[in-house]
Amino acid sequence: MSIRSSRVLLLALSASLLAACNSGTSAPEVTLSGVLSLSRAGEAVAGATVKVGDTGPQTTTDASGHYTLNIPANSGAVALTFTKAGYASTRVENVDPASMPVVDEILQASLNPDLPSTPPTVTLDLADGATVGADDLKIQVKTTTASPDLNGPTSGIASLGVDAGSSGYLNAGRARAFVASLKGDDTFTLKASDIAAYSGNLDVHVAVYDFNGNRTHVIRHVKVAATSVAKAVVAPTDLSPTAITFADTATYGALGTSPLASSALKNFVKGDAATLKGLAVQRSGTLTPQAADSGTVMWVDVAFKYDPAAPLPRSFELYRSSDAQNYTRVLTATPAKVAQDDKGNYLIRDNSAQLTPGTRYTYRVRAVSDTATQDSAVTTVTPLGRYTITLGAPAQGSTGVETAPIFRWKTGGASDKEALLLLVLDRTQAEGKSFQWQSDVSGKTSAVYDNDGRALTPYLQPFHAYDWQMAGMTYNTDQTAFSIGADFFNALGIVSNPVKGGPVNEFVTGGY
Repeated sequence: MSIRSSRVLLLALSASLLAACNSGTSAPEVTLSGVLSLSRAGEAVAGATVKVGDTGPQTTTDASGHYTLNIPANSGAVALTFTKAGYASTRVENVDPASMPVVDEILQASLNPDLPSTPPTVTLDLADGATVGADDLKIQVKTTTASPDLNGPTSGIASLGVDAGSSGYLNAGRARAFVASLKGDDTFTLKASDIAAYSGNLDVHVAVYDFNGNRTHVIRHVKVAATSVAKAVVAPTDLSPTAITFADTATYGALGTSPLASSALKNFVKGDAATLKGLAVQRSGTLTPQAADSGTVMWVDVAFKYDPAAPLPRSFELYRSSDAQNYTRVLTATPAKVAQDDKGNYLIRDNSAQLTPGTRYTYRVRAVSDTATQDSAVTTVTPLGRYTITLGAPAQGSTGVETAPIFRWKTGGASDKEALLLLVLDRTQAEGKSFQWQSDVSGKTSAVYDNDGRALTPYLQPFHAYDWQMAGMTYNTDQTAFSIGADFFNALGIVSNPVKGGPVNEFVTGGY
C-alpha cells in the first residue's frame, strides 16, 4: 500500500470514529416533566428524587414541585419512582413518554417512619393493546407489600383517561372505581357506559396504596371498541369558572366539596357589606407549574350549560390554556358522569397540579360525537394564592382579660374583598361547641366585644376561660376566585366537613 493510500485510509477511519462519537452524543432524547404534590390539587413537594427505572437518569423536584428528565427516545415505556425522606414512596409503571410527556404525581408523608417505604408490587390481568368497551371492564389486581403483617395494602382506585383520587367531588367528571379495603387479590370494575366517552386509544390507570401511604400507579394503554354516536351535537354555552383555594383542609373536608360550593360562596358574599379594598395582592403571573400554595388545596370548577333539546354528545372534554393559544385536554367524561350544580349546570373540576396561583387560565368545553365536535366560547379565571388570618389580642394563654375585650387580627394575601366572621366560644362549661358571640367583622382589623349587640351576654363572665377564632375568605370583584383562610365550624356554609383547626387563642378574663 502506498503512503498516499495509507493516509487516505487513516483519514477515513478518523472521520468514521468522529462521526460515531458525534452520533453517540447527539442521540435523540425525549423529555418527561411534571409536578409532584402532596395530594390531589394540593401543595408542591420540593426536594424529592425522581428516578427512571432502577439505573436510569434521575433529578430532584424544585421549590415548586416541578421536575424535568431527558431520556433516550428509544427507551420505550419506563417506570418512575418518587422518593423523599419522611415520605411514603410513589412508583409509576408503564409510562410512555411519546404519549405521556407530562406525569403529575402525589407523594404523601409516611404514616410511620419505622414502616417500609417501598411501593407495593402490583400486577394486573389487563394487557397493553387490549380492546375494551364492549362490556364492563373488570380488572383483576394482585397486590403484595414489603411487610404484609405490618404494612398491607389498604385501598385502590382504577380510572379512565386520567389518574383519579378518592375524595368525592374533587373528581367531578372522572370515571373511576374505588375499593376502600383491599384484600390483595381484588377486582376493579369500570362501566362500559363510562368507556363509551372515549374512542381510539385510552389509558387505564390503577393506583394502589399500602398502610404507610406508599403508592404504586400502573398504566395500561388500551383501545376502545368502535362505536357509532352520529349525533348533531351543539356547542356548550354559558361557561362560568370558579377558582377555589382552601387552607388547612381536612382530608374529606374541602377535598370532597360538592358542586354546590360555588353557589354557596357566591350566595354568602351577596350579603357581604365589606367595602371594596382594591388591594389585589395576588402573585404576579407565572407559567411555571407550582401546584397549590403551601398548606392549601386549589381547583377550578367550570360550570356550563348544554341545550336539553339537543342530542347529548358522546362526551364532554375540558381544555385549559395558560397563554390563550395552546390548550391541554384536562378531562374527558360522559354527560352522565359530569356533576351538576343546583341550577342544572354541568360542572367539571380541574384539580391539576399544573395550576398556579396568580396565573390567568382560559377554559373551553367541547361536545364530542363520532361525526362532529362543537366548542364553547372561552372563559377565563385567575386562582388566588393563600389567604391567611393571624390572631392578635387577646393573645394565646393571656389572663386578666377585660370582660368586654378588644379583639385584634391581621390578614395576608387579600384580593379585592374580604369576608370575616369573629367567633368567641365558651367551651369550658359546655360540652361540644358553645358560641358566645359571632359577628361579621368584614373590612375590619379589630372589634369590641358585643359591639353589634349579638352576643349572649353584654359582658363575658369574670375569671372565666374562653377561646376565640375567625372564619374568613377573600375574593375578587367578579366573584370567580375565592381563597378561604379558616372555617373550622363551617360558618361560611361551604363544606359539610370542617377544615383543620385554624389559629385559636384561649384566654381567661379578670374581674369586673
